[in-house]
Amino acid sequence: MSYCVAGVAVLIAATPLLYNALRYACAVYLLWLGIKALLAKKTNITYVNQQLIDKQMSAKSAFMQGLLCNLLNPKATLFLLAIFTQVLN
Repeated sequence: MSYCVAGVAVLIAATPLLYNALRYACAVYLLWLGIKALLAKKTNITYVNQQLIDKQMSAKSAFMQGLLCNLLNPKATLFLLAIFTQVLN
């Protein structure tokens, strides 16, 4: 999250036109996520591997897996960027 905000803050400070374009693009992205969530069909299918169910994961391993997933996931970065550009001036 911090690398996203720091990098974008420099670009936004340099170009106000980019800030407005980014703000509208992020608003559209948030709307698209909301519409997709509302229109999603509920299924009872789970995508968890049976081996993962049988194996207990340590707290450290679970934390590292979640941290790496969010750091390397561009969708999480875009989501946080969309939230911050709508809230911050």
